[in-house]
Amino acid sequence: MPGGELTRELTVDELAARVGVTVRNVRAYSARGLLPPPRMVGRTGYYGREHVARLMLVREMLAEGYSLAMIERTLASAPANASTTTLALHRALLAPWLPRSPRRSPGRSWPPEPASPRTPRSSTGWSRSGWCDGSTTRAPCG
Repeated sequence: MPGGELTRELTVDELAARVGVTVRNVRAYSARGLLPPPRMVGRTGYYGREHVARLMLVREMLAEGYSLAMIERTLASAPANASTTTLALHRALLAPWLPRSPRRSPGRSWPPEPASPRTPRSSTGWSRSGWCDGSTTRAPCG
């Protein structure tokens, strides 16, 4: 990417494409205060390097399993116009005090698979369908 590309301001569409998130998520993160407001010219917002850095950090923290609330608390203590290097340093300094991302047991999937469907029988021998074998065309049990 040429040097001029790094200093050029981006629209919300360009910012989303550059970082690899949706425009909807950029707006949602901005509404939550995870991104500083863009520079407005008329009705168009323009985003700079600090927005790219912060959005990349948000995306990275989400990928590591942090909740939006935790990211919000972490970024609230960082300067609004922090550079990529400043944000990385800020995060490294906070890392020992941040909660660990959730760990999963090896070999287990999340969310758990639903149990196989079964037709439980009541104490009288009736199933949920009303018939012992689960069909609707046979006579009731006993």
